Amino acid sequence: MMNLDCRGDKNKEAIVRDYLLKPLIYSTLLEEQQKLGCCGKLEREYYVFRAKHKKNNNEFSFFVGKHCAEKFLLLIDHPKLNLFNLFISETKNEHTQNSSSDGSSGLKKIHPINKELIEAIHILTTSWNSPPPPSVISIIEFTHNNESIVNKKGIKWFNEKLVYDKQKRTMTEIYLDLKNTNKKIRNFSFEKLKSYFSDNFPNETNRF
Repeated sequence: MMNLDCRGDKNKEAIVRDYLLKPLIYSTLLEEQQKLGCCGKLEREYYVFRAKHKKNNNEFSFFVGKHCAEKFLLLIDHPKLNLFNLFISETKNEHTQNSSSDGSSGLKKIHPINKELIEAIHILTTSWNSPPPPSVISIIEFTHNNESIVNKKGIKWFNEKLVYDKQKRTMTEIYLDLKNTNKKIRNFSFEKLKSYFSDNFPNETNRF
């Protein structure tokens, strides 16, 4: 991750001149959780942006506070994303509301396995203090663009990224650790991901 200083309009405008920005996560912090964004300490809600340098193609992701992010969205003429709330359950209807990679929103039919994959990425982002690598962020973008088709390659890639967890936990263990210290976090399950991975990649370690 590169360190960007997003404080002030001039810094934001300079960043937009130098980088192609794309917001791909809009989520909530856990209670008493602290993360640092490009504008300083993050508050209740935050974004993860992907940045790609316009000249050298250097790519990275970074945390952005809600108000700072909304100013970036105005500068790049991008709609706000829908909030992924760790505490408030979604509708029980099988259609879930999601923000696509272009920022549009609406009721979309999303494959249940893709839904678990996106939830896993959000929870991993919550658990790690540093932003996820751009390759993980790209999985969200691709999945939102192909919601009804299982993102087989993305599932494999994400499983590989879990090896970088410092405590060598599975995705389920990461979630349970969060749940143990944050009782109000809603229930998540990765059983469909586990089964799909075992069926399609039987010779690889299943980290879900």
